[in-house]
Amino acid sequence: MHKRVEEIEAGEIPNRQGLYIFFDREQALYVGECENLSKRLKKHLGHSDNKGLARWLWQHGMKALHLEIQVLPESTIARVRKALEAELIMSRKPIFNVSGT
Repeated sequence: MHKRVEEIEAGEIPNRQGLYIFFDREQALYVGECENLSKRLKKHLGHSDNKGLARWLWQHGMKALHLEIQVLPESTIARVRKALEAELIMSRKPIFNVSGT
């Protein structure tokens, strides 16, 4: 799924594990992984625990925010989720993920 956050309807985000990317029109903002996409994304959109993303949301609001989610198979283990997240961070270079480089 790839949509503007404002266009996402309640219940549309599954209660499944997966990866997500927040971005604006120009760049990736934040990449994450979780066991429950619906629960985690509600947390981010309510009051993100990532200070940079929370500040961005406060300054820009939801209108410019886009979301891409990738639901993973139930058999995917946490270590694989984390590896996929790391790959997305390296390839998309989101501005609010902490980088080791």
